[in-house]
Amino acid sequence: MGCGTAASEPDPGVVGRVITLGAIPRVVIGILPPGIRFPDDPIGYVKDRADIWIPFNWQDRKDGRGNQYLVALARLRPGTTMVQARSELATVADGFRAQFPARYAEPAVHWTLGAKLLGEEMVGDMRTALGVLFGTGACVLLIACANVANLILARGSSRRRELAVRSALGASRLRVAQQLLIETLLLTGAGAVGGVAAASVAMKALIALDPGNIPRLETIAIDGVVLAFAVGLSLATGIVVGLMPAVRQSNADPRGAIDGGVRGTASTSPRRRLRSLLVVGEVTIGVVVLTGAFLLIRSYRAVTRTPTGLDVNGTAIAQVSIPRAVYDTSEKAFAFHESMARRLASLPGVSRASAVYPLPMSGDGWSGSIGIVGLSPAPGEPKPHTEYAVALPGYFHTVDIPLLEGRDFAPTDVATTPGVAVVDAMFARRHWPGQSAIGKRISTNGELVKGPFHTVIGVVGHVRRDGPRAEGEPQLYLAALQKVEYSLYFVARTTADPQALLPSVRAAVRQQDATLPVALLSTGSNVVARFTARERFNVALFTIFGAVALILSSIGLYGVLAFLVTERTPEIGIRLALGGQPREVVGAVIAEGLALTGGGLVLGLVAGALLAHSMKELLFQVEPTDSMTYALIVVSMTAVALLASCGPALRAARIAPMEVLRS
Repeated sequence: MGCGTAASEPDPGVVGRVITLGAIPRVVIGILPPGIRFPDDPIGYVKDRADIWIPFNWQDRKDGRGNQYLVALARLRPGTTMVQARSELATVADGFRAQFPARYAEPAVHWTLGAKLLGEEMVGDMRTALGVLFGTGACVLLIACANVANLILARGSSRRRELAVRSALGASRLRVAQQLLIETLLLTGAGAVGGVAAASVAMKALIALDPGNIPRLETIAIDGVVLAFAVGLSLATGIVVGLMPAVRQSNADPRGAIDGGVRGTASTSPRRRLRSLLVVGEVTIGVVVLTGAFLLIRSYRAVTRTPTGLDVNGTAIAQVSIPRAVYDTSEKAFAFHESMARRLASLPGVSRASAVYPLPMSGDGWSGSIGIVGLSPAPGEPKPHTEYAVALPGYFHTVDIPLLEGRDFAPTDVATTPGVAVVDAMFARRHWPGQSAIGKRISTNGELVKGPFHTVIGVVGHVRRDGPRAEGEPQLYLAALQKVEYSLYFVARTTADPQALLPSVRAAVRQQDATLPVALLSTGSNVVARFTARERFNVALFTIFGAVALILSSIGLYGVLAFLVTERTPEIGIRLALGGQPREVVGAVIAEGLALTGGGLVLGLVAGALLAHSMKELLFQVEPTDSMTYALIVVSMTAVALLASCGPALRAARIAPMEVLRS
């Protein structure tokens, strides 16, 4: 069990009180701090956090050495490396094999003891996603820096005469550079203040997007470390962005600047080239960010369109665990499950109800070796392995898993009748290709000489139990009225709103047994959505970053072209006065915008391809070289370039030649 986050200050008086859990009185001996999370769910942090921790009871484990799913915490001795720890664990595993050859020789031939660092286990596959997101944020910052640098260069060009006069009146180059640098720092400082304020708002939205399986996301806050980082980053950004323009402006020749300012000539070619290079850099970085965003969007579409093999939309789900201390015989457990399913089926608006364990995409799992009568693996080969489940009659129909052959479990498939089983299509194809699976016999303990044996009575469609990304193993279903299971997921399909049905489901559980808690109460669509929540989270953030990058790149391109038109107003006016056509001026400005965008687009596509390969593990059914993604990027950036160029181009076409000649 786990520990949830407390909603208020804990009551110290609870220590020493007796509470009843699973019909067993327990004494509260301590209170953990809020937010404590142990790696109780090593398959992706999908399960809900529990609120109470209880001691592990080894006496309840009746399957001997079959508990091969437990996680142990250990602290390494000082100076011990993970390589040494794994080597020692391998020695321990070999000792188990030698001491218990019957248990480890065949059924668990591939079993071993592994070790992971706790930090790596808790972060899991989010490491790559967070790294890519951090890099994307840095890219957006670089685009903003390039925009600021272009702004400073443009302002410097318009202030050449002012700065030249200052120099002519005795201001040193250091003094001029210092003034420009301070102005830049004030600009970036104001941006940092606004950024921190926006971050405090965005942080709440970020936590609201939490899919529930991102480690420690709820603990993020703007503290002293974050503020210090923001201040340091803004200072560094201001210095880096403002230093080069400040040095350039301070080194300008005062006489030439004053003469040029009087004559109204355009800025020098080096400055223009520098601003153009900055725009190319912005477009390049923007394309890199868009590459990640488009790839993740296409990957998410592939995830959501991949059939999972069942349909839980329109269902309400409740996980109910019955205590063994009360339901101390299999007959009592079977009677509870049957009665609970009937009670749910009788609720208004419910069309059918049943139960299963484990529920697909709930985070629970159960698998093991089996023996198949008539099929013996070759020496040295592992026993056939399968995903297990137990189900009440009607489960497959309730969640729309297609019955391909044979029949479903029936209420008459009880403990006193021969054991039956339903297999999925993958199981049937793998073990009986070209044959009917009906009538075949299976031993669920991995040995053919021991029971219990089950006869296959039906074949159903395969279900991706761990979500759309993983196809999973073959699946074997046992009758829940023959194989006792103390925790079942009850599923009720309704013709109305399943969210509105949840209170009635909870009330039905209380009517059945008022002492039982409901471990999970949710709609089926919400349960399934948690398996795609991380993809949605990544897509949302990358889309935001991509949109910001696209907007900033278009602003940078627009600013450079607009300033270029302003600088070249005399030249454009003379050209129009000598017979030039406005459409030629428009075409020239748009061509320059497309040229700048094209240069950045080529460089960005190359860099984006490198990024795509680094985020390959985040993608699903989408290759890093996906042609559709890169085509969308080319179209998007071209459209942005045209939009950003239209304003300056039309402004250039409206220049009045006579007014220019008079000035």
